[in-house]
Amino acid sequence: RIEYGPNTFLNSAFVGFAKGLLGLDIVNTHGGEMLGFDVITAHGTWPGYFRAILKFAPERASRLRKSMIPRVERANYRMRRYKRIIAVSELTRRELITQYEVPPEDIVVIPEGVDTDRFRPDERRRRNWREKMGLRDEPVILHVSTDFAWKGLRTIIRALPLIQGNPHLVVVGPGTPRPYLSEAEPAVRNRISFLGFQNVIEDCYRGADVFVFPSCRESFGLSVLEAMASGLPVVCTRGLGVEDILEEGKNALLLNDC
Repeated sequence: RIEYGPNTFLNSAFVGFAKGLLGLDIVNTHGGEMLGFDVITAHGTWPGYFRAILKFAPERASRLRKSMIPRVERANYRMRRYKRIIAVSELTRRELITQYEVPPEDIVVIPEGVDTDRFRPDERRRRNWREKMGLRDEPVILHVSTDFAWKGLRTIIRALPLIQGNPHLVVVGPGTPRPYLSEAEPAVRNRISFLGFQNVIEDCYRGADVFVFPSCRESFGLSVLEAMASGLPVVCTRGLGVEDILEEGKNALLLNDC
């Protein structure tokens, strides 16, 4: 998406073209910032996203104020330009009702899901992955994200020296390791591995011992669900959409803040 608007209208033109050319009866878009759809799958709302950005990256928030996306999203929801809305979590459902006064009966909550044939424990592949990584008996903390700043990687790195047992932190996802390694205490830098993008990400889950995800905001938080399907306990922030399926002390440890 181009944050300042042109792509919103370009995508909408494609939707209208495809609907006529292919004779489509129903078009489902992901997000409320497009036009010409019938069903919206809502992954959060712009106001909720903006509040989180304002908290941890004010300079980015000032740029986002110029975006067309919130204007289009507001018009779509407030003017009822839809036939049905799918919310990925109760968090998103509540935001749609409070921010845009969407009637509750217009929304159905369908949480995100994972392929449990792909994401599941596998002891043989766990051993192979750990051997490849040069890991023995030390505990392995896994963090998977597409935005290290937003998803709380600094929180994990700052906590690493305080954790007993000399755990090894494995970070998966696109991003530049340098600023995070430079902030890490020298004693733990050799216990942090950045793997970048991984095609076979399920083996990273299998090889870890705990998944930590102190994100500032998530309309759902699919990586948490992938970790749980792979048999990992999770540590994550309260208030994420995925909290719908988490129980403090049973399958998760919930943090009050990112």
